[in-house]
Amino acid sequence: MFKEINNIYLLNLEKRADRLNECVLQSLKYDFTLDIVKGVDGDTLNLKELLANKIINDEFFSPDGHHLSMGVYGCALSHYNAYLKMIQDDVEMALIFEDDFVINTIFNAPRYYESIKKEIFASDWDILFLGKNKTHVVGEHITEHLIKTDESWVHKPVDERELATAPFKLWGAHAYIVRRKAAEYLLENTLPIRMPADVWLQYLSYKSDLKIYCTDHSIVMQNSEHEVEKRELEGYEFSYQEEKLMIDSDTIWNRNKRGDLYWLQMPEFTESIRKDKEFFVFKLKK
Repeated sequence: MFKEINNIYLLNLEKRADRLNECVLQSLKYDFTLDIVKGVDGDTLNLKELLANKIINDEFFSPDGHHLSMGVYGCALSHYNAYLKMIQDDVEMALIFEDDFVINTIFNAPRYYESIKKEIFASDWDILFLGKNKTHVVGEHITEHLIKTDESWVHKPVDERELATAPFKLWGAHAYIVRRKAAEYLLENTLPIRMPADVWLQYLSYKSDLKIYCTDHSIVMQNSEHEVEKRELEGYEFSYQEEKLMIDSDTIWNRNKRGDLYWLQMPEFTESIRKDKEFFVFKLKK
């Protein structure tokens, strides 16, 4: 599996040896080799230095008010380092894994990959996701098994989106293949960081000329989402009803998939939150 891809990068924090071990076990099981890219630990970052050096933008954009943290910046910088490594290694294509990836056992992912790999490598794309947060991914078919997620959500306010079909609810930058053209574009345009890594890539799918597609079934999922979906198939019931988002001066409120009310405290390094047509916007303190 994945033998056609010579360079497979795994983003991993040094302090997460447990995750590294799990990833290595999967690589041994499915017969591929991982090249470790040292992740950027958000706990080591200095906000003022990041702002002063224009590594991050002075506003952070989130489609659902997801909690902003230094870890989010660390994750985005880890992906940036993978693009840099691609160019330094002088490779034409690389598969990038986050260290919580899991080969999807809900259906026969290895067999599915083998059945469509000719289609994958014969198609014209710049970035190809091998999975999102659901086994079945909905969108416009570009080929028989490759899709582009629907863009119609862009014209709806945040609180009126159909969350079941909105592309920004198809989370995940945990497993995607990047061609050199895209790596060069991402190195030129990712900084200053203004969104989470996965949101940024989804945003570029309609804001850039890059051809960004996804397999219509997730070959790879994130561990947490994979476990939730397995439990659902085993008979657990969850409420997917989402209430309209409410904002007060310090808190964003929402309901999660289980129906529990939760809140996201505004980080101490932000001074305000506003909501525009597409995003919640966090203004950072300088």
